[in-house]
Amino acid sequence: MGTIREWLIDHFGNEVKPSQEWSAQMRAIFEQYKELKVNNYALSVVSELYGALLSQCDFITYVNGEVVNKDVWYRLNVEPNPNQSSSEFMRQLARQLVFKGEALIIKVDSGDLFVASDFMKKNYQLRETHFTNVWVDCYGDTEVPAYQLTGEWYGDRAIYIKYQNPKVQEYLYDMGTLYKDLIENVKNAGSSAVKYGLNVDMLAQNGLDIDVNKEMTRILNEDFEALASNKHAIVPLMNGFDLKVLNPSNNNAQNSAVASNNINNMFEDVLTNVGHIYNVPKSFMVGTFEKNDMDEFLTFGLDPLCSLIGECVNRKYYGKKQILSNTHCVLDTKKVKHFDILTVSDAINKLISSGVYTINEIRAILGEQLIDSDIGDKHWITRNYAVVGDYIQEMTNFTGNDPKTHKNNGGQDEEQS
Repeated sequence: MGTIREWLIDHFGNEVKPSQEWSAQMRAIFEQYKELKVNNYALSVVSELYGALLSQCDFITYVNGEVVNKDVWYRLNVEPNPNQSSSEFMRQLARQLVFKGEALIIKVDSGDLFVASDFMKKNYQLRETHFTNVWVDCYGDTEVPAYQLTGEWYGDRAIYIKYQNPKVQEYLYDMGTLYKDLIENVKNAGSSAVKYGLNVDMLAQNGLDIDVNKEMTRILNEDFEALASNKHAIVPLMNGFDLKVLNPSNNNAQNSAVASNNINNMFEDVLTNVGHIYNVPKSFMVGTFEKNDMDEFLTFGLDPLCSLIGECVNRKYYGKKQILSNTHCVLDTKKVKHFDILTVSDAINKLISSGVYTINEIRAILGEQLIDSDIGDKHWITRNYAVVGDYIQEMTNFTGNDPKTHKNNGGQDEEQS
C-alpha cells in the first residue's frame, strides 16, 4: 500500500507483507526511507492535528430525514469496535490518510468497524475495487501482532478513502531527502568537535631507535582514538611530538550557534511546506497557534476532509437506496471550535430567537446537556419576526384597519354614504 510499498513491489515483484522476510536490498531501501525523520515528524504533526480535531467531530445519523441515535450512531461516535473508542479510531484513520494518502475501513460480520493498517488493491476501470491482504492493528505496537483478514473485501464491507494523489507522497519523499542532506551538512559545518594538529620535529628524533612512521600510525590509531572518544583522556607524547588545537572553543560556540539557527530555520521550512500541502497553517505546524488561522484551517483543511469521509461512509455503509430515502450520516464539525459562552451569548440569542436552531441544537454545539424536548426541541421565534402576509392579516384582524390605507373596514362605506 502507499507509495514506498508500491514502489518496492513494482521493482522487486513480490507482495510485501509485515510478516515477510525482506531481502537485504529491500530492507536497506526501507530503512533509508525511515531515516527521513524530519519529514516524518512534519507528517506526524499534521496527522495528530487532524486526528485531534476529527475526534471532536460527531456523526449525525438520519433515518428518513429524522435525527436518530441508535446502533449506527453508537458505532460511529462511541465504540467502532471492542478495542477502540471513536477517538482512537479517528486518530488511526487520520494517520493512515496523512502518511499513506489513503485509508480503508473494514466492516466485519459483527458490524464492527476497523481501520486497516495495511492492504492491497485490485483496481478495475468498470468494476468495483477489491481489497486483499488486509491487516488490522488496533494497538500499533509489537506486543499485539497485526491480524490478517482472509478473502476479498468490497461493497459495503470496505469503505475506501483516497485523500492525496500519490505524486504528493513522492514530492514529500524527495523534499525530505533534500532537507536531510542539507541539515546534515549544516550540522557538520557547525560541529563543536575539537580538531587537533600533530607537529612532528624530525630533527628531535635523531639518535632515537624508533620507526617514526610506525610510531605516528600507532599514536593516531590508538592514543588519539582514546582522546577523541572519551571525555577525559591522556595521550603520551615523545620528544618532538607537539599536539595543538586547531579550532579554539570560542569559534566552536559561534559555529554551533549559527548552525543551530540554520537547522531550526530549515526544520521550520519543512514543517511549513508539509503543512501547506495539507492546508494546515504555519502557526499550527510550528506550535504558535494563531487564533485568526483557525477559520482558514477549518474551511480549507478539516471541512473538506470531513466531507470526504462522510461521502465515502454514506456511499458504502448506507448505499443508494437508503440515501435516496434520506437515511444517511453527516460528519459534523461544529464542536471543533472552543466557545467562550459569554462572548457568543448575543449570537446564541439571535440563532434561537430567529428560529434557525432549537435550544438543544445550540446546547449540543456548546457541549452542554440537553434539556426537556418539549422546550428544547422546539423552534422559537420572537415577535419581531413574521411572514409579511401573515403580519398584514394579523394586524387587520386585530385593529380592524387595513395596514396599507390605515382606514377602518367600515370607513369606505361611511365615506360613500
